[in-house]
Amino acid sequence: MPRNAFYCQCKLERPSKTHPEGKEILVSWIPADKAKKGTIVCLKEFPSDPEWSEGWKVLEVWAKQDGTTVEKNAELWKHQRESSDI
Repeated sequence: MPRNAFYCQCKLERPSKTHPEGKEILVSWIPADKAKKGTIVCLKEFPSDPEWSEGWKVLEVWAKQDGTTVEKNAELWKHQRESSDI
């Protein structure tokens, strides 16, 4: 994730692979230039995945932040977990 680029938090959906009538819903940070309602995007669901998953449609576009902030916030769960009772 380039730190000098901007990203938008988006709600995405695609047809379910396991249920013919179902849909998969995902919230993710995607590059701001691709974050337009109705756009179809490809994602890597995990950074280690070698392949892209296709067919994600942007349903909603929310907050916009720079890459540095998005990366920093992605690590916050580690700090919360240390202080929780889990």
